[in-house]
Amino acid sequence: MTVDAKPDQERRRQRRLDEAIHSSEMEGAVITAELRADGARYVAGLIDPEEMLERAKARYGIG
Repeated sequence: MTVDAKPDQERRRQRRLDEAIHSSEMEGAVITAELRADGARYVAGLIDPEEMLERAKARYGIG
């Protein structure tokens, strides 16, 4: 039997991130390394979705 080391909450965050990336890519967006790094921080629970959004806005000059 294999034991999954990732907590349920982390798996849920990863699933949400994967879905968002997939949806964005289907619309033609390019997902940068910086955004992927922020995504990894989100999955790890180090930042929340609001912080991720604020980082993206600052990075791309979106008001």
